[in-house]
Amino acid sequence: MRQLLALLAASCVAGSLLDAQVGYCPPRAQQDKEWLAADMTPSPFRGSVYMTWTEFDKYASPLPGDSSRILFSRSTDRGATWSAPVRISDQGGDCLDGDNTVEGAVPAVGHGGEVYVSWSGPLGIMFDRSTDGGATLCPLGRPAERPGGLRRVDCGLHGRGRHLERAGES
Repeated sequence: MRQLLALLAASCVAGSLLDAQVGYCPPRAQQDKEWLAADMTPSPFRGSVYMTWTEFDKYASPLPGDSSRILFSRSTDRGATWSAPVRISDQGGDCLDGDNTVEGAVPAVGHGGEVYVSWSGPLGIMFDRSTDGGATLCPLGRPAERPGGLRRVDCGLHGRGRHLERAGES
């Protein structure tokens, strides 16, 4: 993913936002943890690609004015062009890479072309859904808690295979 962003950034001219790139060039802040999901379902949104990432004002900054947020962009033409990034985290977080940082957004596509995005932040694990190909994302229910903080959350990525349990269940 970082290579994709580097390739897209290489096409940047004089700091302008181009249709063929995702994000700002040069970046107005620090971009981190980019994830992609592609719609391969037979839905009307087939061929769309969705990307989420964390934007830090200044990574590891303890200053209260520096924050983190989750951004989202979509392509409806298999990645040839991208929408302008939009903020989907209603509440920001700090930049200290801990329990009060908003980060770790992962997009997914459902069987009917729904777009789901989850991430972690000060309020817990957040979950948004889109039923219109990513044109709008809406919060889905109340956030889940993170007993033990961010370091205990493992969604089975990279073959670790653990799963999340709902608060109060074992």
